[in-house]
Amino acid sequence: MYDILRAYLKRIDDEKEILRRCAVTANRYAIATIHRAENTDNAENLLNIFEALREISWKIRLIIPLHPRTEKVIKEDKRFEKFLCMQILNPLTYREMLVVEKNCRIIFTDSGGVQKEAFWFKKPCITMRDRTEWVETVKYGYNILTGANKDRILKAFDKMMNNFNPDKRFSNIYGDGRTSIKIAKYIRDYLCK
Repeated sequence: MYDILRAYLKRIDDEKEILRRCAVTANRYAIATIHRAENTDNAENLLNIFEALREISWKIRLIIPLHPRTEKVIKEDKRFEKFLCMQILNPLTYREMLVVEKNCRIIFTDSGGVQKEAFWFKKPCITMRDRTEWVETVKYGYNILTGANKDRILKAFDKMMNNFNPDKRFSNIYGDGRTSIKIAKYIRDYLCK
């Protein structure tokens, strides 16, 4: 994952069109992604998350690229109509997603990949799940697990906005971004024996 992110970084540094389209300024907005079945297939969980995000959107500009699974639930359940005033977007491309992640202030997600991208971009991340595959992101203070609990999401937001220091303990424990080069070398060496 880090190899791919590094490869794309060379191509996204000057790409700010998505920020203009979203009417956001670098480091002055939040991004939220929600797509996990544990949240989208449980209307109460999704309502709690959207309640928290609505309150957060009063404090910081918030953009929500909407996953098709999440969009389906929101369109079918009238209780979500009150959230349609938030800045909900169509899904973003991988490149656009990297641009908005790199330039945001804070990330809310239930995605495993977005948690790691937040870590690599040194962005505070609030993961709206009870567990994560990437426990190191929590251990090093880059990520807080909240589940779908509105109060825990809001407390995590306040904590990250007030106490997050991206450089305090950063060590890229997931490699140097050259894994694919090392693998290709091993394959070449093996085949050329």
